[in-house]
Amino acid sequence: MRKPLSFIALLALALLACKKGPPSGSSGAGTTTTAGMTQSFPSKNGLITAHYPAEFAASTVGTSSIVVTRNLPGGLDEALALVPIEKPISSDLKEFARVIGAAEVKELHGYVESSSLPATCAGRPGIETTGTWKSEKGSLTYLRKGCHFLDNGHGYSISYSVPSTIAATEEPTLRAIREATQFNR
Repeated sequence: MRKPLSFIALLALALLACKKGPPSGSSGAGTTTTAGMTQSFPSKNGLITAHYPAEFAASTVGTSSIVVTRNLPGGLDEALALVPIEKPISSDLKEFARVIGAAEVKELHGYVESSSLPATCAGRPGIETTGTWKSEKGSLTYLRKGCHFLDNGHGYSISYSVPSTIAATEEPTLRAIREATQFNR
C-alpha cells in the first residue's frame, strides 16, 4: 500500500502530540457508529475507537494515534488523523487548540489557515480550524480541517486532509468518520 502524500504530516502530528502512559478512567460509550462504518480500530491507549467504511485502511502512528486513509482514483488520496492525548498540555480549550494546531501544521508545506472557530467536534465543544496546504511538489492543494477538544481530562485532535479539487464530494465521508469516533473514557 502506498503512503499518502499527507502521511508525513500526520506522522509528525502523532509523534508530537502523543504521550506514553496507561489509559485512565472508566469505559463508556461515545458517539454511536453510523451506517456504512463497518470497520473499527482502537487506539493503543484505549481512549478512542475509529469507525470507518471498508474502503479505508487504519493504522497506528506513534504511541496511540490512528491514521485512516483511502487511495482515490488518479493517484490521489485522503487521510484522517485521530489523536487521543491522555494528558493534554493545557486544560484550557483555546490554549490546547493553539498548541496542538501549531504542532500539526508545522510539517504541512505552505499551510495557510483560513479560519479558527468554536465548533462541535464529535459531539463535544471544540475549536475547528480550516486551511489549505500544498503537496511537496506544489502541484496539488489539500483542504485541511482540524477539530480540537477536551473531554474527561483528555485532549483530542481529529483532522483530515483531502485534495481541494474533490473536497465537496469527499468531505461528507471524512466528517462522518470523525463523528462516528467512539470515546472510551
